[in-house]
Amino acid sequence: RFINKAGLQSIGDNLFTGEENYNKDVAAYRLSAEWDVTDNFQIRVAGDYMNDESNARQGHRLIPDLSAPFEYPVLSNVYDTRAGLDVVKQNVEVKGGSLVAEYEVNDHITLKNILAYREDEGTSPIDFDSLPAVDVDVPAIYTNDQLSNEFQINYSGDRLNGIIGAYYLDANSGTVFDVGLFTTGELLNLINSTTAFTGFTAQTFGEVGTETWSVFADFTYDLTDKLSIAVGGRYTEDERTSTVLRRNYVGGFSEFFGGNGIPIQTTSNFEGSETFDDFSPRVSVTYKPVDDHTVYATYAQGFKGGSFDPRGQSTLAIDLDGDTVVSPDEVKAFMLFEPEEVDSYEIGWKSNMFGGRLRSSLAGFYMDYKDVQIPGSVGVDANNDGIFESFAGVTTNAGAATLWGVELESNAILGEEIFNDSDMFTASTAIGYINAEYDEFIVIVGGVPTNLADQRVVQNTPEWTGSLRLSYDTPFNILQKDGRLIVSQLTSYRGDSSQFETPTAIDQEAFTLLDLSLRWQENGSPWGFTLSGKNLSDERYRVSGYNFLNAAGAPALGREGVLTGFYGDPRTITFGVDYNF
Repeated sequence: RFINKAGLQSIGDNLFTGEENYNKDVAAYRLSAEWDVTDNFQIRVAGDYMNDESNARQGHRLIPDLSAPFEYPVLSNVYDTRAGLDVVKQNVEVKGGSLVAEYEVNDHITLKNILAYREDEGTSPIDFDSLPAVDVDVPAIYTNDQLSNEFQINYSGDRLNGIIGAYYLDANSGTVFDVGLFTTGELLNLINSTTAFTGFTAQTFGEVGTETWSVFADFTYDLTDKLSIAVGGRYTEDERTSTVLRRNYVGGFSEFFGGNGIPIQTTSNFEGSETFDDFSPRVSVTYKPVDDHTVYATYAQGFKGGSFDPRGQSTLAIDLDGDTVVSPDEVKAFMLFEPEEVDSYEIGWKSNMFGGRLRSSLAGFYMDYKDVQIPGSVGVDANNDGIFESFAGVTTNAGAATLWGVELESNAILGEEIFNDSDMFTASTAIGYINAEYDEFIVIVGGVPTNLADQRVVQNTPEWTGSLRLSYDTPFNILQKDGRLIVSQLTSYRGDSSQFETPTAIDQEAFTLLDLSLRWQENGSPWGFTLSGKNLSDERYRVSGYNFLNAAGAPALGREGVLTGFYGDPRTITFGVDYNF
């Protein structure tokens, strides 16, 4: 089987470079094949490749420039930008493959092995200030590769069903980026000289290696025809190694981006490793009081491994034991963030009524998080003059959080009772409510650990979400050719959400999106044609952003100020053709 996907799209413009902004130029390919070696032994091979040559998606400034000569007011089109960083071009290349072997030993036992490899490499010009000036401009290079293997023993019996397996992963992730603040100019004096340096750059080179293995088992036993219990568990061991090198340059960007910058100071030269282990159990009880109705209750633990922040600056580490010396152990503790754990509880009900025409599910959940991992960035004052010349990554374990909520999903199929025998009308709805709060959010204020949970929110977690999809499938004749027309309409709602743990001006208010699609395919033909319209009400909504302003609205990094938003696509109309063979 071969699949080819390509896309071309443009929405906004870069008014400084003349390039398209929010354009899309992507080519993707996937090839898969299956070989039945014997009646009970199959091999499946798959490979994929994707090349994204879209221009860098640059942001929309929500404020005018904040330094003289004050020549850049806010643009009227949120998809336009004035970003001027062009040291590297945006490009992402991804490729990978998998080999799956499955052997049926007998009617009860099946062996399965999944071997997979994936790698990607990308370059990106990230212009935080979205202005022509080199002020918080970040050219970046990213690389990732991973090799994994999973072996499974699947058992299927009259009352007992389950799986036993083992998993291994060897992965490496690397990044190098420059933070250019050329507007700082004469403010810099980092080597005790009276020389005024220009073209200040803070470079970060970080690598994180992961080697992890786990063993797991999960079995379900039917105590009766109506009652079953499932018990499982997973033991995981993670080893993380990290190298973080940060250097300050003057005279331009570093050699990684073709610059002539001269290194003058090393602010991080860190190497470390740490091992984490965890056992995560799961138990579930399922009961069918009557046919077509099921109730269940589940408890499970989750584990997210710790690591080192590849953007961290080790010289920011503080003395923890009061001896006025920052020891290697204290540096490691500063660069390290611990695993995140969650205890999850869920109860629910599922139904399948009226001969499968109405399917519904209702679930309530409660999640208790410990050692929540909070990624973030802080400004760095390189020469103690009160001005941040750079920033560093700081991923911390802020404390504890509690999330609880309710989810309802329903799907109804209507046929000959309302329309004729060959028509079908489908209605699907989903409604979700979640209450997410930090119970503990520890921040060092004036050298004192302080709980700021009442001033923090869980990012990107709207209280209410919902969707309604209506679909109508009917015979339809085009150019004297009989086929079927499918009309599908989707309305989706997302409540207020915050981009960061602290509410800011780039948070997004509640919004609703309307989509509509028409698909026609001739009876017996492999060709299909689809006309789609998304965001038909042309809603403007932010999906992410940057904020480097202090509480008074002044620049906390650079001179121009950074308050930038990125937006979801506006109203778009697309036409697609597909061919099945």
